Amino acid sequence: MKQPIVINGPGKLCGFKGLRGAAPFPGLGWYGIPAGGAYRAGVSFAMPLSASSAKFLWFDILLSGPWFAMFSLRFENGKTQSVHHFSPLNECQTRQVFPIPPGPWKRVTIAIERKPDPATKCFLSALTFAEAEPSVLLRPALPCGPLADEMGQSRFHEGDARQKTTADMVRHLTRLHREAPRQKWPVKFSKWGGCKSRRVAGSGFFRTHHDGQRWWLVDPEGYLFWSSGADCVHGSIDNESKVETRYMRLDRAHTALPNVMGPAGRCFRSNPWHGKDDREFNYLEANFVRAFGPEQAYDRWITVAHGELRRVGFNTAGDWSDEYAAQREGTPYVRPLERYFSFPNTPLVGPQMPDVFQPSLEADAGEFAESLRETRDDPALLGYFFHNEPPWGWHDAGVAGTMLEGTPACQTRRVLAGILRRKYGSSAGLKKAWGPEVSLAQIAEGVWTQPFTDAAKDDLRKFSTVMLSRLMETFTRAARRVDPNHLNLGIRWWTYPPIWALKAMGCFDVISFNCYQPQVNRVGYGRTLEAGVDEVADGLNRPFMVGEWHFGALDGGLPAAGLYRAANQEERGKAFRFYAEQAMALPWCVGAHWFNLYDRNALYCTMGSENASHGFYSVTHTPHRPICRAARVTHERMYEVVAGRKKPFAGPVDYRFPSR
Repeated sequence: MKQPIVINGPGKLCGFKGLRGAAPFPGLGWYGIPAGGAYRAGVSFAMPLSASSAKFLWFDILLSGPWFAMFSLRFENGKTQSVHHFSPLNECQTRQVFPIPPGPWKRVTIAIERKPDPATKCFLSALTFAEAEPSVLLRPALPCGPLADEMGQSRFHEGDARQKTTADMVRHLTRLHREAPRQKWPVKFSKWGGCKSRRVAGSGFFRTHHDGQRWWLVDPEGYLFWSSGADCVHGSIDNESKVETRYMRLDRAHTALPNVMGPAGRCFRSNPWHGKDDREFNYLEANFVRAFGPEQAYDRWITVAHGELRRVGFNTAGDWSDEYAAQREGTPYVRPLERYFSFPNTPLVGPQMPDVFQPSLEADAGEFAESLRETRDDPALLGYFFHNEPPWGWHDAGVAGTMLEGTPACQTRRVLAGILRRKYGSSAGLKKAWGPEVSLAQIAEGVWTQPFTDAAKDDLRKFSTVMLSRLMETFTRAARRVDPNHLNLGIRWWTYPPIWALKAMGCFDVISFNCYQPQVNRVGYGRTLEAGVDEVADGLNRPFMVGEWHFGALDGGLPAAGLYRAANQEERGKAFRFYAEQAMALPWCVGAHWFNLYDRNALYCTMGSENASHGFYSVTHTPHRPICRAARVTHERMYEVVAGRKKPFAGPVDYRFPSR
């Protein structure tokens, strides 16, 4: 295919409506999206036969109105489909580019997945199938003008944490800095944020403790401790607004970007976590530069941010926080190690999963562990996470299923074949459980094409436990050789871990998982309670910690509200109290960290609905007061709830979920 193939027809409407109206750019036209929350309504296009060799599909979309909408793009062929999700910017022509997966696809469908209740509409350009990626969109249509004002606030939304003028914002930050030294944790907190009335032997570092009734952490001085924190207590993580991406120039979507050579020039940057080709601007940092000047901005941010942690009552700076700032302010903090969690000496058998029976794994673990040397003697460090949401939990046969389907030859497959030989005796025995087309030789090596029987899935999940145990134990031993002082907080599973993964986590001091639900429980997102999960979890004899959770609301000044939302800011405060206090009452839970301290912003992302209000503070470090007040109430009574002397807040809460 030498020339791009273009679909210019309107497509088959599947719940969308064709609408009239002026076109913001050349395209297929306006499509009406009905009122309601979650749909599969959309528009479908026949896949051109001549596009069979195309590598990319791209189109431009403009989402009308102030609220987010999450779409799906589906390559379809009967019952087979490949799905991508995206959420364009509001009132901005947004270029969407998707690699076309291998397969004889017959149709392409663009459908709505989630949105707030009001009806809305979108405009689509022609769909283009091509061998090469598209050119950069230099001047995207902006029917309502720029998206962000000079402080980084959305121009289309009101909210309780909005500053009217830059002068107001400067006065606000100046006042916060003046008040910061007077901000204190609740009087019942120890120096490190522990329970001042309950003390055991201290070790100079954080550790775990079971008092016969429940699990606790223990602070360096021996006070019992429950970790209530906020992630991303950082002036330049997850606060950035897009200026340029691989496919779009967005400088015109900003009201007034400063001169790159001026005082705020350092607020332009590239963040490899967000896209290696992206150029971004950090309004939060720039607002502190505007208030205090470039020389004092960082120092003043540290003082203000940690003063506000004390005001609200958080006793921990969660994952991806500024470690120097936490050390300076004496705030307990955790360390993320995922950027060191790599395998330069060992081949992979799946996404971020090494061939765990290769001898080179020890060398990889040793290199990883060296990242802990710089903080090994810091009493403020609560502990470290190996990884956040590793991509190991998607296959219903565990990581071993992923390995078998994607890696034709490796040492770990040969070990699996040996285990199955010992279990079944021969290929004949294996066939009875795995199917008539399967042999031990095929397990050991070769391209895998067979479906998995229930017995095969059970065997593979058990071997997945073996694989993950070997990986985690190898890295844990190496980490403890370098840093014997701090807690190994494990891997923050993207939801509650399945049993096959949970069984591999006994080498951690604390088992961590992210839990975006109305309250903490042992049910994985989108699953039902696994039979036996309570017995497995309790048998590990380890406490658990929640690494991420939040609730947003659409009255916070941005188009979206995070993964789960409440009806409004007041209800968001109640949602905080209910989740946090219910977690505190669980005897196996020793902490929960809110994601994250700050809202995102109107230009945070061009692919996902992450331009969301789910923080405690806006881009101008202005508080969402209802949730700040609610958090202070919870933290004032935290240790009485943890100890069982007071009942946790029981609601009710007006939830509006899922949000995205």
